[in-house]
Amino acid sequence: MKKLIASFFVFALSLTAIYAPSASAVGDSRADVFETNNILYNKITVTKSLHNDPSSLAVVNYVSPVQNVKVVNAAFLINSYKGHKWVRLPGEELTSNWYEHKLVLQNRAMIDTGFNASNATLKVSDKRNLYHTAVPQSSEGIPGTVSPQTVDVRQAWYEIETWLGRKWIGYQLR
Repeated sequence: MKKLIASFFVFALSLTAIYAPSASAVGDSRADVFETNNILYNKITVTKSLHNDPSSLAVVNYVSPVQNVKVVNAAFLINSYKGHKWVRLPGEELTSNWYEHKLVLQNRAMIDTGFNASNATLKVSDKRNLYHTAVPQSSEGIPGTVSPQTVDVRQAWYEIETWLGRKWIGYQLR
């Protein structure tokens, strides 16, 4: 009887090991950005596909590795209390307005120092709007806001300058 119980216990443990969900890695250090002379860059280490916007699955072209690309804008898909929503961080000035200039500098700092690609987290330093899409739409509402906190990032997308004009590259982090 003891052998039967021991055999059953071993069998049950082996099934647990076989059907246990596999662990998945979080983060991707290739999504890291760095700042040089007030300009944000992402170092491309593998061939990345270029898209017209983050919601487009169509690949427009590719950017080759071993180069630094200028990051113009960034968008992060985060886990929020409203589900998966986007935080947009414009990285360049739209006008010469002092307030917008200050906001752009805050955004650059948040992307450069607040985003941890290896851990897939973003430290939100001030209250930010949440959006349904990464790129502004004409008739879009704001589904909510996120207050200062560290949030989990699912995807990081950067609008970069290319020979084809501005295109987007993305990183799946979770």
